[in-house]
Amino acid sequence: MLFNNFRIQCLVRILLLTGTLVLFLLLLLSTEAYVTIFLIGLAAILQVYSLFRYVERTGRNLLRFMESIRQSDFARRFDVSPNDPPFGDLSVVLNEVMDKIQKARSEKEEQYQYLQTVMQHVNIGLISFRPDGEVEMINTAAKRLLDVARLNKIGDLEVNFPALKETVLKLKPGDTSLVRVENNGEVMQLALAKAEFKLGNREYALVSLHNIHSELEEKEMEVNHSHCLACFHG
Repeated sequence: MLFNNFRIQCLVRILLLTGTLVLFLLLLLSTEAYVTIFLIGLAAILQVYSLFRYVERTGRNLLRFMESIRQSDFARRFDVSPNDPPFGDLSVVLNEVMDKIQKARSEKEEQYQYLQTVMQHVNIGLISFRPDGEVEMINTAAKRLLDVARLNKIGDLEVNFPALKETVLKLKPGDTSLVRVENNGEVMQLALAKAEFKLGNREYALVSLHNIHSELEEKEMEVNHSHCLACFHG
């Protein structure tokens, strides 16, 4: 519908311009009414200018639309004039597309914030990093386990946790591992698991850390207790 209106408008303008030019040539060849010839010629020039301006206005609006997408400026609005079809209809469509893009972007941002909140509140430590070792995210549980305020590079683990750093880098996606580390006199048995994923064109690795030292101690106590009972009954 929008394209049909634009095509009709262009066709009408071209027909009027053609008629004006034909009339201009007929008068120029058959009469010496120079004032009339001049006025008709001026009308033809104005019609050509109006046609070019009409087409350029459409291109200008589409260019502004593309620039808005490139600059992520989805707050831009196009003037809607009900007395100026089809530009009014085009502006309505462009504004609707802008609203949908902005809504989708807001929903994506909300989902990202929700995911960040969930990751920060889980009890298992999580570290996300890029192939070059740049840490993208470290949650509260991981900071508590490693006793750090922040972690910029996986290589920074070398200072206090060399075995952990080596295991994290060597661990393959889908595999798990157990690393014994000590921090401020506290012994921890960290169960590690690794996964890899992509966001856009970027690759990331996600490592989970869970201290199972207390669980292992309980398991060992249960085994010792069972062994003692067996010896007693024996």
